[in-house]
Amino acid sequence: MKQVTVVSLGGSIAPDKVDHQLIADFGRLSWVHTKADSRRKLVIVTGGRSSARIYQEAYRAIVENADSDQLDWIGVAATHLNGQLVEPSSPGVCPDPLVIDPTAEIEFSDRYWQPPAGNRDSHHSTTLVVLAERLDRRMVIYQT
Repeated sequence: MKQVTVVSLGGSIAPDKVDHQLIADFGRLSWVHTKADSRRKLVIVTGGRSSARIYQEAYRAIVENADSDQLDWIGVAATHLNGQLVEPSSPGVCPDPLVIDPTAEIEFSDRYWQPPAGNRDSHHSTTLVVLAERLDRRMVIYQT
């Protein structure tokens, strides 16, 4: 029986600057966790909080009447950026590409899978819960 753990790695990986040590340590822990037992799978959900806020603030400074849809898409882009940063921290563990839409049918071919919040209507916390329910998991680790 597979043991799937869903982990939130929130936007705090880059509060003022990127915490590269946290990401590297997390990558090593992920690798050890999945390699120690072949039944273990790990789902990582990244957030974009701080990066999103910085870019959204810049957008508001540039555009007089900021469009809420554009602000949402900036948040999604920040989430994807964090996902792209975290993914290579565990070399050889994640063969699948980042997931853009966590509500779509998804291949989960190996032991590590990292879907960022996939659309402007989802927060990474919501994505975390949706995935845990879809995978029938009771083990969820939430780090903000």
